Amino acid sequence: MVFFSITADIILFSILTAVVVNIFYKLLVKQQDAKASRERIKELNAKMKEQQKSQNKTEVDVLFKEVMKEQGKIMRMSFKPMIISMIITLVSVPWIGAVYGEKIIELTDGKGEVLFNGGSIAVEGNSVSFEGKTCEMPCRLEERKNVFDAAVAGDAVKVSPVAALLPFQAPFVGNELRWLGWYLLSFFFVMMTTRKLMKIYL
Repeated sequence: MVFFSITADIILFSILTAVVVNIFYKLLVKQQDAKASRERIKELNAKMKEQQKSQNKTEVDVLFKEVMKEQGKIMRMSFKPMIISMIITLVSVPWIGAVYGEKIIELTDGKGEVLFNGGSIAVEGNSVSFEGKTCEMPCRLEERKNVFDAAVAGDAVKVSPVAALLPFQAPFVGNELRWLGWYLLSFFFVMMTTRKLMKIYL
């Protein structure tokens, strides 16, 4: 079920999941300890660069061990919230994909239909139609908030919704994103933004 549009819905779900994940990071990790470890690592790395310039291998090794020790602290602190975030991801991502991802229309005597965003996509022969618009496959059908590609796939028809049209050309994907690409882009942007706002140092 699409509430507003695929683009808007996925942004909302990415906000929801990112905020929930960050809440667990905030509650399960002592942020002052995490901040102290981050600052200590930064300080040690700066000292290591100085010692490397002086070619003081013994001191570099000592500093490197200290860095690894602090990194170990951070890994231990992040273990519990990381497990919880993985569980949230394993539950939410397949569900989002099922709602906003590809649709397969099984055909009977060359006809088939699937519900989509409050309407239905109908196939008859080589034609696909949605909300009064029709095209001959393979084709792209655009109707207000909905854009999807339709193509014959064996004895069925595959419908691939476009989740977002970007105002620029992104590497590898161009200016179009399907549900997973749009979710990941939205999720990581919201994740980083809310972490800064919530003062999370992991």
